Amino acid sequence: MNQNFCTYYYIIYNNIDKNSYKLNLCQLKSLYIMILTIDYFLLLGFCFALASGLFLGLKSIKLI
Repeated sequence: MNQNFCTYYYIIYNNIDKNSYKLNLCQLKSLYIMILTIDYFLLLGFCFALASGLFLGLKSIKLI
C-alpha cells in the first residue's frame, strides 16, 4: 500500500474526533484531481512522442 495514502488515512482518522475531517477530505479530493490531471498530460505527451517517433522512423525508411 502507498505510504502517502496511509498517512492521509491516519490524518483523516485522527481528525474525525475533532470534526475537521471534511476539510481534509476536500484537500484529498483536490490532490487526487491534480494527480489525475498531471498523469493525463503525461500520458498525452508519451503518446504524442511515440506517434511522432514512429511517423518519422517509418517516413525515413519510405514506408509512409
